[in-house]
Amino acid sequence: MNVAKTILAQLGGNRFIAMTGASNLAAGNNTLSFKVGKNDGKVTHVSVKLDESDTYTVQFFNIRGVNMKTLREDSMVYADSLRGLFENVTGMATSL
Repeated sequence: MNVAKTILAQLGGNRFIAMTGASNLAAGNNTLSFKVGKNDGKVTHVSVKLDESDTYTVQFFNIRGVNMKTLREDSMVYADSLRGLFENVTGMATSL
């Protein structure tokens, strides 16, 4: 749970949630997953996993009904690059 809280804080915390419409946040084993609002990248869900190398693997999905499509997966993402990666893929701003 602490890892998920840290990931959310690195993304921008409550401001990130407000700006992106993130919902259904789920904490897993070193993972934070959530649903996002409508965006240009057609991303519906995101999963951020902490790796042993102290970097992240970020997966962007489009889920419609029972169909799930992985749109993009990036590994070796440093904490300070999480916001930029999210903004580039979704086209959504994470802060004002």
